[in-house]
Amino acid sequence: MIHIIEQTPTRLVIRSKRGIMAISMTFFVLFSLFTMGMIFVYGIQMLISNFAWWRLLAYLVWQPLSIALVIIGILFWNTSMRGLTLTFDRTAEQVTIRKPRLRMQNHSYPIYSIRRMDMERVPEAQVFTVYLVTQSGEHLTIASVSQFDEKPIRDIAKSVRDFLHAT
Repeated sequence: MIHIIEQTPTRLVIRSKRGIMAISMTFFVLFSLFTMGMIFVYGIQMLISNFAWWRLLAYLVWQPLSIALVIIGILFWNTSMRGLTLTFDRTAEQVTIRKPRLRMQNHSYPIYSIRRMDMERVPEAQVFTVYLVTQSGEHLTIASVSQFDEKPIRDIAKSVRDFLHAT
């Protein structure tokens, strides 16, 4: 969900977090950890008692796969918990987009190069893509939000428009 976390005459800060995805990733990581533990216990048990080459091969395939799933789940959880932050700063005369990746990535643009915030319906997925439009016509994607969040997003786009036009 996208919401305004700070709004002053010189600064507007918008954050987009995916709380439901973070909860889903928490369960995914826990399930993957459980699976990884069960595969590890089964592998030790197999090596001690009932050794067979095909079981060893299955163990050597599934154990790294379960470790990879845990790592992927943690990365997605990290991304969804930190969320994207969009800062309009009149004092610094710039717009900063902070996107979570392995570490936070900052992209700064002159505030006068941003024309507006807009949204576009994606009917196949029943979502809206929210983006900034630059003076050159480039679209800087901010987030994808559910079609049920149309009114709050339109209100935020109006706040951005008002902030940019007051410059």
